[in-house]
Amino acid sequence: MNRSLVIWLAVLVLQLFVAITVAARTVNLFSLIAWLSSISIAVKIFLGKSSPQKHHDVLIPIILAISQLGILGYFSSLPTHYHQDEFITAYTSWTLPPINKLDWFAVYPPVWVSQFPVLFHIFQKPFFFFLGPTVEAV
Repeated sequence: MNRSLVIWLAVLVLQLFVAITVAARTVNLFSLIAWLSSISIAVKIFLGKSSPQKHHDVLIPIILAISQLGILGYFSSLPTHYHQDEFITAYTSWTLPPINKLDWFAVYPPVWVSQFPVLFHIFQKPFFFFLGPTVEAV
């Protein structure tokens, strides 16, 4: 059997496993790992072997990241920039359940009308670990 066909079948099996666990609402860490693995395998197949990046190809994202941090610093210094909803979602990030209790493909919190993907809260929570429950963390 062709090697690339076997790899694509593995990607398909992983994706089917993830789809079944999402449909059954039995998502766990293994289904998250299966999802991330299938995506990374597929990306690696599509991209193939890439040539080494040139120096200026790396410089542009660094400049963009630095400018975005400057813009973030400016807007976070404005007292009227924040909205009450940002503090409510920050609270839900702060009180996020343990990682092994999360449904990675669901919205959170499940009882609200306005919900966000759980990854939004996961990306926000580390700021609370470093800065504590402060305005800067929001």
